[in-house]
Amino acid sequence: MATERNHATPAPNPRDPGPTAQHARLLPAGKVTAIDAVVGVVSVGAGLAVALRADHADAGWSILYAVIALVVWLLLLAWSKALAVPLLGMGTAEFRHVATSTFVVFGGAAVIYAFHKNVMLERLVTVSFPLALVGALLCRLGWRRWLRSHSERDTPTLVVGGYYSARATSAALLRTGESGIRIVGVCVPEADAARYESVEVDGAAVPIVGTDHQILEAIATTGAKAVALTATDSLGPGDLRRLIWELEGRNVELVVTPGVVDIAGHRLIFQPMGDMPMLHIARPQHARADSVAKRVFDIAFSSAALLAASPALIVAAIAVKLTSPGPVFYNAERIGEGGEPFTMHKFRSMYVDADQRLETLQAENEGAGVLFKMKDDPRVTPVGRILRRFSLDELPQFINVLRGDMSVVGPRPALRREVEQYSEVMQRRLLVKPGVTGAWQVSGRSDLSWNESIRLDIGYVENWSLARDIAIVIRTVRAVTGSDGAY
Repeated sequence: MATERNHATPAPNPRDPGPTAQHARLLPAGKVTAIDAVVGVVSVGAGLAVALRADHADAGWSILYAVIALVVWLLLLAWSKALAVPLLGMGTAEFRHVATSTFVVFGGAAVIYAFHKNVMLERLVTVSFPLALVGALLCRLGWRRWLRSHSERDTPTLVVGGYYSARATSAALLRTGESGIRIVGVCVPEADAARYESVEVDGAAVPIVGTDHQILEAIATTGAKAVALTATDSLGPGDLRRLIWELEGRNVELVVTPGVVDIAGHRLIFQPMGDMPMLHIARPQHARADSVAKRVFDIAFSSAALLAASPALIVAAIAVKLTSPGPVFYNAERIGEGGEPFTMHKFRSMYVDADQRLETLQAENEGAGVLFKMKDDPRVTPVGRILRRFSLDELPQFINVLRGDMSVVGPRPALRREVEQYSEVMQRRLLVKPGVTGAWQVSGRSDLSWNESIRLDIGYVENWSLARDIAIVIRTVRAVTGSDGAY
């Protein structure tokens, strides 16, 4: 029942060392250090060269500061271990470490410059800092992509935890494209192992290969090179400590997940307390979506979008009017923030009797959940298909943004009949204004399942930030030009 997407098959040979050379150390320490050294020498060297050209430069102090900055920066970068862990190597932890280390070193140079006016210190901040930061990030990103494209095998991973926790963790690990992870099995408590033969993940079955007290046997059977441990009542602190010791000699990495999903990194704070790791999760961020900053962004972006798209708006309006009888705009009720209705504007892409013909087409619904979607909907006009393909029919929604009914980014505007069917979880979509674009639109649009659409929208509401809005806008341009999932 397993599909190719989740690769839920045992490793071919338990004695096969697997992708240790490629994934157990995604960026081999020696090569990383060499890359960082080259970037550091070029960056600091450029700053030194510019500094020494100044008439009042002190060559002795300049060279000393350059050497100290280079050595400290390389030492800080060498402390990063994130990319040595297969399950974390494709994330952003390494990039954050590079940025933090660079800010510490060159920020320190700026502080020293405040007390000791040296040309080299100034050039470290104005010349070396941007070169080092951009150079290190680009080189590591390029190296990571090279490894991903030349890797022949994914990291075999064993998930350990209660049935539902293991299922959620497996889904999260497999949700990220090109994650480099192949789940080879799941270990669950004895009661769950007796009840289930596999864990269902997105319609595929990940085999249960033992209990959570048979982890070592499961590793030997599956050839796992990484263990993802999530919530389980069967393993106490002492059991976990022994597991860490036992995995050490087997060259198997351990990652512990807190069992929560759809929590953005900026809401997490890690802090050891009395030798016990604590993870603080900040409150949901939906209240910030009503901030002045978001409103200013909405007004500025919508005004610019309408101005830039004015030729397309005129052509679309003429095309709609000349090719089918009816109004140019389709004005319909949608439910906005707080459950308040508003009138949403779009270019009409269907024939005028589309709403009356809906009931007769319900049997051919290809949409997710309460949504109605058809790839070859006979109600769509020829011009409407073109408008929908490139999302041109949605341009008038920027008028709704200027009026304050919608935002540039937010959950999809919902029909009243959809809202009436919302569960308690789905009701949280109404805590913020609906958007012209949003998380689910740039992740597959009509091709997404209903549950995945809701998960993305709820995640957006809970984790709102202006930076995320900007990122979604950028991804929207790519999604629209590619016309992925648009019909």
